[in-house]
Amino acid sequence: MNRPMPPLNALRAFEAAARHLSMAKAADELNVTPGALSHQIRGLEALLGVELFERGVRSIALTGAGARLYPGLRTAFLHMREAIDALGEADRDRVLVVSALPGFTAKWLAPRLYRFAEAHPGIDTRVSSSGALANFRTDGVHVALRNLPADFVTEPDLVIERLFEASYTPVCSPKLIERLGPFDTPEALRKAPLIHDDSLATWTKTIGWAEWFSRAGV
Repeated sequence: MNRPMPPLNALRAFEAAARHLSMAKAADELNVTPGALSHQIRGLEALLGVELFERGVRSIALTGAGARLYPGLRTAFLHMREAIDALGEADRDRVLVVSALPGFTAKWLAPRLYRFAEAHPGIDTRVSSSGALANFRTDGVHVALRNLPADFVTEPDLVIERLFEASYTPVCSPKLIERLGPFDTPEALRKAPLIHDDSLATWTKTIGWAEWFSRAGV
């Protein structure tokens, strides 16, 4: 005749206490009080009809019954952990993390993501908007979209693919044109207040005003 299956929490309490041979350490691992842990083990002993521990003033030891029960429970909990970890690894294999600059994400990447989702319904795509250079070893990133020269390689095993070439066009408010315009030639822009953004200049090929004027022949 099969015994009724004891509560899982009681089995976990016994396994932890038997592994540590300490009620206090087992309670700390399971985030319960020593009193609650002891109560669960007492209930398990009552259900099984055997004593599992010899209890001293400051120590515990497994009885013969406890020593017979522990190895099987230890193996069972390890198998459960392996099964859960394997499930997590399978889920991670279906996740694609893409890193891109915030503006590029909002204006170009996000409106196009649905196409990838339709073509690859089994892949969970996650976007990380960041202005920093992606570290593929520590950031958990699989693909990084950046404005970089083709020979910019930070790691020897990286693969770089060109999406498209970028063009840079000066823009300004209509009120500024009314006040200081017209800006109908590159040279005319020199009299306008220019906004500079050097936040990405250390590692990107973002064109600043000096390079733009140089390429425009001014």
